[in-house]
Amino acid sequence: MQTGIVDIGSNTIRLVLYDIHKKKYKKLISKKKMAGLAGYISDGKLSEQGTRKLLKILNSFQKIADIFQIQKMYYFATASLRNIQNSKEVIHRVKKEIGICIELISGEEEGYLDYYAVSKELHLKTGILMDVGGGSSELVAFQNDEILGNRSLPIGSLNLYSKYVHGILPGLEEKIEMNQVIDQYLREYGHPVKVKQMIGIGGSIRAVHMLVQELVGISRREKGFYRKDLKELLYMTEESEKDFIRQMLKRKPDRLHTIVPGILIIGKIMDYCGCEEILVSNVGVREGFLQKRVMED
Repeated sequence: MQTGIVDIGSNTIRLVLYDIHKKKYKKLISKKKMAGLAGYISDGKLSEQGTRKLLKILNSFQKIADIFQIQKMYYFATASLRNIQNSKEVIHRVKKEIGICIELISGEEEGYLDYYAVSKELHLKTGILMDVGGGSSELVAFQNDEILGNRSLPIGSLNLYSKYVHGILPGLEEKIEMNQVIDQYLREYGHPVKVKQMIGIGGSIRAVHMLVQELVGISRREKGFYRKDLKELLYMTEESEKDFIRQMLKRKPDRLHTIVPGILIIGKIMDYCGCEEILVSNVGVREGFLQKRVMED
């Protein structure tokens, strides 16, 4: 069976087409478009311009699915629509204008689907999972294959950038302000579970991993990075901002404006958990949705 999933995130919207056969799946095509929906939020609502951008991208993905004659399509949104006041109106408009039904995933369910996908891939029994997205960050603590804690924090790389950064890269005062906001939400999270190694997923963490490999110089065989590597990246942005921007434009141009807020979130969460190392996984909520909600139903 050929199936398609569209993941509507705060920073990117991605279409992935799969071929499912005998409880296994193969990726056929993956297409990503930068939407930056978190940057179109005004007074807690997604603006008309942001809504039109969402409609345009979803309509283009729907046409791709039609060309490939995909039998079943699933559309879901996370913090991009979850954290706005007019989510019901936007979802209703998408249904009315282009006939697409969007499922809104709660923060807790997003964390669970993240965990479900990673547990299938890495077979880890105990640890903490961190997913840093554009509009939220999920933390899932688990032990002996059971979830102990599952929280979604309304801080992501794009919404921090949109609220606190006025240039391409944040200045010192802007970084201090973002760090204070991150600290506030972590204090509200409660008492942390201390671990030396965490599992990291999501676009921000994968972008940081790539930059650490290419700019800091760790081996491409390394499956993760260390807390000290984040400090090295931040030092690069401060020591030579223009050179860092050039390097980003060569490697991850779509992440240029959100990379430093993402690094700050990752670093603060690592400090909060007493963590020294991040093990990076390439699966996440989309794979969890496919495995749990599509393949098991």
